[in-house]
Amino acid sequence: MSEINEAIEFNEISKSIFNYVNKLDGLKKNVRRYQATVRPFEADSSKKSGSTIVLRSDTFLELGSPAAGSMSFVVCSASDDSINDGEIIVIGSEVAESENKQMPLGLVILIAGRALTEEDRFALLNYSIPADLCEGFMIKSTLENIWCRISYEAAAKGLSFQRIGEALISRIKAEFPPAEAVSILFVTSEKQDVLGLKELGEPVSQMVKEMKRKIWEERGVDISQCKPGGHCGACEEKDVCQEVKKISGAYQKEAGKNHEKL
Repeated sequence: MSEINEAIEFNEISKSIFNYVNKLDGLKKNVRRYQATVRPFEADSSKKSGSTIVLRSDTFLELGSPAAGSMSFVVCSASDDSINDGEIIVIGSEVAESENKQMPLGLVILIAGRALTEEDRFALLNYSIPADLCEGFMIKSTLENIWCRISYEAAAKGLSFQRIGEALISRIKAEFPPAEAVSILFVTSEKQDVLGLKELGEPVSQMVKEMKRKIWEERGVDISQCKPGGHCGACEEKDVCQEVKKISGAYQKEAGKNHEKL
């Protein structure tokens, strides 16, 4: 996929997302728009030391559980005039309105930057929300499905989707300075609304796979030859890859057990 075609396709996805927002707005889905106050990340109040664990008994609001429904993806293009830098859109209830609730969560991060390299864009398309983004905001899972908890203490201190969005924009801009425009969309209204948004993001995963193939091809690796089970042919990194898979699998298994206890 050429960069021009990639940009056109991402721009079309962005437009379809904003059209979907307007559709939900027309259906009286309680659409709110905020303009972020983006601070240097080092000075951001969300960057605090301490536990990122929110126990079930301490949970003010749970978002995106398997029963409630969730989805998350990133749209990243070299140039996209439809993205308003710093805009945070929330469709549905805000945090303060949602005590003791379980709600669905749709999260879309829209990014544009003319100086972003292909590897920058690939990294952003696979972006995972940092565990320490905001105090009292726990991320249980990321990427295509996002499951979060917000503590009573954080809610009492005024944590909102606006503040979470501001912290996320600040972090992305700190980690990727060429990102000129970053906008965040949260959907918490209904599971069906989240699923509708998920459909719009389906082309992104295919584009990410193609970008991954191209990046590795430029490094002299044909990942189409990589087969399930670690049969990596003549790859010189086969042994290292196998060890990484073992460690990763053991970690994920243990992490899953711990999350079930929370």
